[in-house]
Amino acid sequence: MNFYAEFGGGLGDVFHQIFTQGHYPGLEYLDEWDECTVALISHNPFVKELFEWHPKRAQIEVIECGYWNRDDRAENATKRNEFGLPPFHPGGGRVLGCFDRDGFPQFYPSPQDVDRVKAFDDAVGLRNIVVIAAGAGLPARNIPMSILEGTIVQLQASGFHPVIVGRTYDRYGRSEPFADGTPPGCPNLIDELSVPGMVSLVWNCAGIVCGHSAVNMLGWFLRKPQLLLYPESVERVHVTPRSWWTPGIDLPECYHARFDQRGWARKREEFLRHIGEVRNARVSSKHGQKK
Repeated sequence: MNFYAEFGGGLGDVFHQIFTQGHYPGLEYLDEWDECTVALISHNPFVKELFEWHPKRAQIEVIECGYWNRDDRAENATKRNEFGLPPFHPGGGRVLGCFDRDGFPQFYPSPQDVDRVKAFDDAVGLRNIVVIAAGAGLPARNIPMSILEGTIVQLQASGFHPVIVGRTYDRYGRSEPFADGTPPGCPNLIDELSVPGMVSLVWNCAGIVCGHSAVNMLGWFLRKPQLLLYPESVERVHVTPRSWWTPGIDLPECYHARFDQRGWARKREEFLRHIGEVRNARVSSKHGQKK
């Protein structure tokens, strides 16, 4: 049979669709003679990596369409006709935490990703890593460097190992903090991991420090402790009204604040205390096991 799936928006939007709709997990169940066309209507050039190492890759045709506003009926109709896409049928919904851990969608990193993540596990243990995703889809959402540098120092003083992730691409002048280097003892994996490789690291880490970004969205669905820092515009447009782009803002493991107000420092302390307590509880549980 021939199937069709569609993913649109930025990488964070795509993560939202993966966890709340059945298209991506459904690829696992393609029979031997099935095929699926996947249309990517995205401004993030790396979304395609979610399919590159999928075990059913030979049965998946990925069409990179670029980005357009699917809410604009005229433009949507024109573009869909240009790429030969069927009519758009929105699906899914705000379904957060609907999977248990064993039921999460599966992601498939590259062999190089697997080796890199394993090296971190062997060196320090993934449960001691805190992922820093300071960049976002728009430049105004990047966490200020002054906050980042202090946060990294505090994480290291608490015995955690901060690791920088991100990807460089052109969109409205966006950039990745630390693209030109990181503080001592802080590995820089910007442009070093594929999207599913980054997912693997986030899946297994102690927590994340992030802007309002794709990693932020992924962290919500994986129920990872996170320190989420954002500007006034994100608070006004997304946090206060609880928009489609803030499905996990009220989760107990989400410590969030505006980075242009004093409240972020208190949230950072709460986040550090949280991941420290989780680590200590895990160590105590391990030591309490009978041999």
